[in-house]
Amino acid sequence: MKIVLVIGNSTFYSYFDRVVRCLSDQGHEIEVFYGPAKKKSFNEKVLQNTLNEVKNLKASPSLYRKNGSGMVDFIRELVNYCHQLNQDNHWNIKKWGRFFSPAMRTVLENRFVNRLLKNQTIQNILIKLDENVPVEKSIFCWMKENRPDIVIASPLLVPKAREIEYIRAAKALNIPTVYLLLSWDNLSTKATFHGQPDVAMVWNRSLASELSLLHRFPENNIIITGAPRFDVWFEKKPALDKAAFCRLAGFDKEEPYILYLGSSFLVKKDYSKEIDESYLIYDLADKLAQNSKTAHYKILVRPNPTNFWTAPSILNGSPKNVVLYPLEPQVPDTPENQSTFFHSLYYSSAVVGVNTTAFFEAAVLDKPCIGLCPEEYKPTRDGLAHSHHYELYDFLEEVHATSEVVDIL
Repeated sequence: MKIVLVIGNSTFYSYFDRVVRCLSDQGHEIEVFYGPAKKKSFNEKVLQNTLNEVKNLKASPSLYRKNGSGMVDFIRELVNYCHQLNQDNHWNIKKWGRFFSPAMRTVLENRFVNRLLKNQTIQNILIKLDENVPVEKSIFCWMKENRPDIVIASPLLVPKAREIEYIRAAKALNIPTVYLLLSWDNLSTKATFHGQPDVAMVWNRSLASELSLLHRFPENNIIITGAPRFDVWFEKKPALDKAAFCRLAGFDKEEPYILYLGSSFLVKKDYSKEIDESYLIYDLADKLAQNSKTAHYKILVRPNPTNFWTAPSILNGSPKNVVLYPLEPQVPDTPENQSTFFHSLYYSSAVVGVNTTAFFEAAVLDKPCIGLCPEEYKPTRDGLAHSHHYELYDFLEEVHATSEVVDIL
């Protein structure tokens, strides 16, 4: 088969690399279209390595709508905004305002306008306008000329997603289309569909229910696949002993440590965004040092690669029992980066964080996971609609103060 995989940006390719290699081994031809990486620190190394190693794989930057894209984006973001209004989630509603101009944000904050946009008739008009947007000609022509057997897109449910145009062009030519879930929060905290694919592939039953309930996706067209992006963690074995890893991280092998996994951001009581959680780390370090049973513990801090703001403050004045590693933003995509993350998890006594996907990798390695959520960041859990998955699978010990982390240890 000729398979087209369209991904929002080149960084996302690493999530699907094993799937692409598997399809290639089966003899399929794959062409990947990708958008630009959103962070300069994220590279395209995984994709480049696979291109060098897999013969029947091609990759190109995504084609995109050039004429009238501003108006099309505006209509689609209004549809997405209405989708958030329907969920009645204060944080997501406020967050989606950033995809509009300051003047439009002011208009959207008006209660009357909000009530108007909640009206189903108004929403149907916006959806109809979106449906009547012409298919992007350059993508349609490419599809018509190359005639792939199937088009797969991810993450799709994000603002200004270029993947939408590929799905719509494929559907116009009766080419089967597939939505592939990228991450666990995409269905509940992101956008909605602008041209529904024929089939959706998600990780588990709870995500299938979200897809059906929140996006009215037909249950019969949802396939549960598991989460291929986590497969590697079931197979990893230590390549370094603890002494060698601790030398790399910068502390003694005899010292036990907890791994603090940084969040991409936190949501405060006023539904504003907080990006520096260093005070939580310092407070935890202080509480550990004060207790005779935990005074020998180190905290190994791994900031979220999309939010490295915590790092400078830790490097420039942290307590002696706090260590930062790695020293630069690092996505666990390449074998080298995966090794760094794996050993950080493997030799830890426990994993602590507020809100991070990395809890799932920790759970795969059977590490105790402690969710620290102080009162001021309660909306991080209450306001982020995907956080219920933590409770659903019952692997996270929830605490509201750093002293409770010490009690658990």
